[in-house]
Amino acid sequence: MKYLGRHTDARDIFATLNAACMADAAVVFVPKGVSVEATIQIVSISTKQDTPAISHPRCLVVAESNSKVTLVETYIGDDATTYFTNAVTEIWLGEHAQLNHTKVQWESKDAYHIGTTAIAQMRGSSYTINAIALGALLSRHNLNIRQLEEQTETHINGLATIGDRQLADTHSCMAHDRAHGASRQLHKCIIGDRAHAVFNGKIQVAKAAQLTDSAQLNRNLLLSPKAKIDTKPELEILADNVKCAHGATVSQLDPEEIFYLQSRCIDAASAAKPADL
Repeated sequence: MKYLGRHTDARDIFATLNAACMADAAVVFVPKGVSVEATIQIVSISTKQDTPAISHPRCLVVAESNSKVTLVETYIGDDATTYFTNAVTEIWLGEHAQLNHTKVQWESKDAYHIGTTAIAQMRGSSYTINAIALGALLSRHNLNIRQLEEQTETHINGLATIGDRQLADTHSCMAHDRAHGASRQLHKCIIGDRAHAVFNGKIQVAKAAQLTDSAQLNRNLLLSPKAKIDTKPELEILADNVKCAHGATVSQLDPEEIFYLQSRCIDAASAAKPADL
């Protein structure tokens, strides 16, 4: 096919495994100039099996020039079920196309989830993603966005809310290849118990991407002395006329914030749980 498999990294073992095992795919095709008013929802459900199972969901989104669409991807599974989901979503946005994309990972707390999202943007296109990680014992989201032409716009919003012994890992690469591109990224983690969150976000600005405006921020809240966060925001800039910023913060709950929640009839133990926040 013209679009399938063109924008994932051939060095990505899990994306390659998905391609090798792919039996079919969910395809969203929005023709030129079409605005889809209804929200398109794609739900991947893992049910209980006698033995642990692996699945390879594949999604392809093609939005032609001057089109507009909203997409929600949801990954869920039966509670207390062990399985592995290896998902890949590829997105191609034509000139001045607009996509509002939400991905919700709400797998079983005993599951493993590896998700790859690869986006290619043409001139004047706009892409917004809201990536939410709630479930899975171990999860990782590889988010790779490439602005291939000028005057593109990207908004990345991420939230990981985890507890117990969960691990939630986010690796993003925002690549600006051409001039007059803009991107904004805000990723938040709320981490309780012995959970561990990882954020590695990279902004790449090519030499031809003059007048790029890009910013990235990772904010983290630790709810337990044993909760852990590893954060690594990165900038890789080859152009000399850009506006770029990145940063990270890590904090704990303030006693006054706990008191505020207690004044709203929430007990102290519940006030420090990710689910209640």
